Amino acid sequence: MKHAPSARSPGGQALAEFAIVFPVLVLILAAILQFGLIFSSQIGLTNSVREAARYGSVLGVLDSSSATAARTAVLSHLVGTGGTCGSTGLLARNVHPFACAGDDNSPGLGPTSFDAAYCRYGNTVNSDWSVRISVVVFYNHPLMLPIVGNIIDALDGGTPGSYRLGASEQMRVENRPDLKSQDVTTLPDCP
Repeated sequence: MKHAPSARSPGGQALAEFAIVFPVLVLILAAILQFGLIFSSQIGLTNSVREAARYGSVLGVLDSSSATAARTAVLSHLVGTGGTCGSTGLLARNVHPFACAGDDNSPGLGPTSFDAAYCRYGNTVNSDWSVRISVVVFYNHPLMLPIVGNIIDALDGGTPGSYRLGASEQMRVENRPDLKSQDVTTLPDCP
């Protein structure tokens, strides 16, 4: 004797499948959000460093004293007044979330994780010299989403609770085109 098949509702099975798949979907969505914030901050960091280098390239630098004054101006423009981390620099306007860290091993911008330097180099075409500015910044971007942050934090091997971002830029300083080696003797040679 055959029994007639009963009409079962597939709703219970779909609910069980959804309960299995939902945490994975939430994890993927959270990872997309966290990496979106990191990539946005990387773009802001790169643009800030590029703008600071451009700012420093129009300051005439011929010797070590003018290089020191220009370096202070560039760092003030980049990170804040007096070259100390604050809310007035390019990084605070372009990197989100921006935080000043107490040391270089904490999330945020550490006190020695940024620098600007001037150096001289000889032109290959003639015997003239040029001056170059180099700006470098490393930023420990805070990880804000707990589960995804723990996974990313375990992968990068850097500062706990953050993902390390970096950017650098070099530009030629717009000095006189006939700059001679004796004009820039107090500047270090570029590597």
